[in-house]
Amino acid sequence: MDEAMYVKLLLPEICKFLNPTADNPQLKSLASEVLFALSLNNFTAVFNKISAKLVALAQVEEIADMSDLELIQHMNMDLSRLTKLLNEVVSKFKMLKSRPVIITLSQNLEKAIWNWMDNYPHEFTELHKQPNDELQDCCDKLFDHLIVFESSRRRVQIWPLQMMLLILCPKILEEINNAETGAPCSPNFLKKKSFIDEVKKAINHHNSNRQLTEGAAVTCVRLCKASSYIPITDRLNVVFTLVQSVIGDLKTLLFTPPANSKAIFKGPSLDYDLYIDCFVSIFRITPHNNDVLKVCLNSSSSPMYHYVLVNALHRIITQPRLSWWPSICLIYPKAGELRNMFQETVNKVTQGFSSHSCPKQMVPKLTGALKLTKTTDETLTSYKYILLWLVKLIHADPHLMLHLYSSVQDAYNLPKIVKEIENIGLKAQPSEEEITNSQINTWTRNTQSRNG
Repeated sequence: MDEAMYVKLLLPEICKFLNPTADNPQLKSLASEVLFALSLNNFTAVFNKISAKLVALAQVEEIADMSDLELIQHMNMDLSRLTKLLNEVVSKFKMLKSRPVIITLSQNLEKAIWNWMDNYPHEFTELHKQPNDELQDCCDKLFDHLIVFESSRRRVQIWPLQMMLLILCPKILEEINNAETGAPCSPNFLKKKSFIDEVKKAINHHNSNRQLTEGAAVTCVRLCKASSYIPITDRLNVVFTLVQSVIGDLKTLLFTPPANSKAIFKGPSLDYDLYIDCFVSIFRITPHNNDVLKVCLNSSSSPMYHYVLVNALHRIITQPRLSWWPSICLIYPKAGELRNMFQETVNKVTQGFSSHSCPKQMVPKLTGALKLTKTTDETLTSYKYILLWLVKLIHADPHLMLHLYSSVQDAYNLPKIVKEIENIGLKAQPSEEEITNSQINTWTRNTQSRNG
């Protein structure tokens, strides 16, 4: 039996673990890695399975087994493979009748584009220097095919993919942008211009349609994130121009909502990764603008922002950097405020929140699917997870907390703090690092070296 046949037999088993309803995220992650490796040398086998599934889904009207579509977002695809996949989708799209199938397909295609950008960032950069006509043609057609929904709820679910498709077409974006200043716009691109205008209108926090506003927030965060993959020196790039037209409203909506206004995202719809992506992207494209950082460092801000901050800083430190991404060193001057956050969080957790001091605002429950909660026990658990991420942040870059450290004595108090943390039951998940004496010693040694 040849390798291709083994892969063909293995793919259905991999799909079981990639299913979005799978209970074990660790197994899903491992299955994703296996598929990524397999698809490098067996792309045709995986591609054929996806193609066959699209044909099969063309026969259904509503709900169907769509697990094979999950393969799309985990494949190893360079630009030529991504273009081949998009062309295949375009050729079969009009046969699809089920709205849930179209939405699921769209979500997986968007993730596939991000997977390509993360693994082949140089191709994305080159694309914006030398546009690819074949890619533009299929993205142009797929964008138009996606205009199939009338309800706001369903339309906004495909907005992120539509934005990513336009970002892959710099020539089209350039023409749409020039039309803003009175230049002629091809009739073929009017729908795309209308889409961008609708997103811009919806991101304004005064928009009365909540679904459109939430969809615009997600779409604009994707736009800002994509712009960070373009060298910061290329400020004339049309993507940056589009970012500048929405970034002010986006920051206001997510990080500085007007007083007495309701949070735009709440309950099960709250997406912490969205806030984290937004923070990281803003840092990378405007590294010296501290508006969002100030909100997240403010001790009176919702604990949600503290959680977003420590996760975003951890991502900035640990994610492999593109050469133009700013260094975490720019955050070093805020070390004192981060130390204060660490100590305040330790105090809140060790004190256990007396009933009269429990904060009234909603805070994230950081277990499994993140949800907001008001109960004291779950609030305490939330702060434990914020504290865990603060400790992970220290592990990732001790200097982030040590910059301009004036006293060595506080460093020697760390073992006492760690003991308190252990007493209140702050234990990392099996996949996380534990707080160890060697890590505390590392922090202490770094403090001593900084203070002579």
